[in-house]
Amino acid sequence: MDTYRESQRQLARPYRKAVLRTLLGLTFVSDILFCFLNLQRGNHPLAFAELGMSMYSAFIFVAVRRTQHLERWVLAYLLPFFITMMYALSTPRATTTVFAWVLLIPILAHLLTGRRQGLIISATFMSIAAVIF
Repeated sequence: MDTYRESQRQLARPYRKAVLRTLLGLTFVSDILFCFLNLQRGNHPLAFAELGMSMYSAFIFVAVRRTQHLERWVLAYLLPFFITMMYALSTPRATTTVFAWVLLIPILAHLLTGRRQGLIISATFMSIAAVIF
């Protein structure tokens, strides 16, 4: 049974790597855009958090190219991304539409980490978002 799971992980690795790299690129571009939007709105702490997440995404994008430990890099991306999202939710100046981003949590968590770990991550961050809401 363990060899079956390991073979399934090996098959999923190239797919997850491509998805992760695509998400990292989108995160880099969109966080720069949101950084400028939040600077215009006067929400400087959130703007700098998004700028930091954008630079962090660029770093991981380069690091993931030749990694053998994709699962670690997935967590290194998802956890700060979701934490930044929770920070955006808790910011008083954020618009109410920011809560729509919460719907990405289960999708990304399950897509990149699998069922069990995705459920744990999703339940944790969805609960935090519910408390913030």
